[in-house]
Formats: sequence, C-alpha cells, structure tokens
Amino acid sequence: MATLLNYDPEKSLAWNKKAMEKKDDIIAVVDKICADGFSNIFFVGVGGTLTQAWSYEATLKPIASFPFYVEHAADFNTEGNKKFSKDSVLIVTSATGNTKEVVETVETAKKIGARVISVVGAPNTPLVELADYSIQGYGDLIFYMMLLRFALRAEMSVCSASARRHTAAPRRSCKPCRRDLSKRDLTRMRSI
Repeated sequence: MATLLNYDPEKSLAWNKKAMEKKDDIIAVVDKICADGFSNIFFVGVGGTLTQAWSYEATLKPIASFPFYVEHAADFNTEGNKKFSKDSVLIVTSATGNTKEVVETVETAKKIGARVISVVGAPNTPLVELADYSIQGYGDLIFYMMLLRFALRAEMSVCSASARRHTAAPRRSCKPCRRDLSKRDLTRMRSI
C-alpha cells in the first residue's frame, strides 16, 4: 500500500478536531458577512496555501452563485484585480501569521475597506491583528466549512443572475430573478 509523503494521520485528525471546534465561529463570521452583503470572495496566498485554494475553487465553481477568485499574493500586490473592491471579502491563511506578501495584501484590502478573514496557526501575529475576523487554526476543513457556508448562504440571499438580494425568508421563488426554488432548496435553507 502506498503512503503519502510526510502524511501524519494523527496530526491530520487533531487538525480536523480543532477545526470542528471552530464551527460556531465560522458560522458567525460567514452569516455576518452574508447579512451585510458582498460582491465576491478572493482567496490570496503563496506556496502551499495557493495550491490548496485551487481545490477550494474547484469545489465552489459548480455550486456558488458568487464570483470566487484565487490569486498569488505577490501578483495581486503588483498587478491588482479590477474586480477587487470595498465590497469584496478577502480570505487569507498562514501557519505563521506573518507571510510578507499576504500581510501586504491585507494592508491593501484594509485601505479600500474590504473585509478580511484570516485563518492563522499562531496568535498575536500581523494577520490576526489586521483582519476584521480571525479564526485560530489551520487545515482544509476550516476552509471547506467556511466556503460551503458562504455558498449555501449566498444561494439563499443573492440572486446569481443580478447580484441583487433575495427576500430574507425562504420562499417558493426568488422575486428578483423569478427562479423557482425546489423542495430540496427549501429544506436546505430551513436547516441553516
């Protein structure tokens, strides 16, 4: 049987248990941002973080009704992105909390008024201090919980055709886009 290089199942299990302890924090952050509204989500990182983000992007592409962008921090800092605005949400992560390029990206985001979520493995770091919302921890499960929550909440509140807000209460159809909601959609919405 083949094994993954440097894979430690005990460490992975510990990360996932810690991630599950953050579930309520993740829900509160995402629900607050969704209630306030947002235009898109940017995940900016370097190295392994960027590689992880491509899998998040692949997961979100078929299910999210909002734009989701993955950018290398150094490229983002030098080239920017016209779609990044005060209505954007920036998600960053770092095991150390002080990755130079990512800190620069967060500083830029704060200057224009975008909301920043950091997921950091170490307390009292620049990324914790600069972020609007910071979740202490690390690992894929945190991001999947967060991004899938965004996708589900956005499905309830943002019209994918026009980016206008849906009626807050689940209904049989969305007034702005006239999209019929299936029984499955309504069941999912009620369970949140």
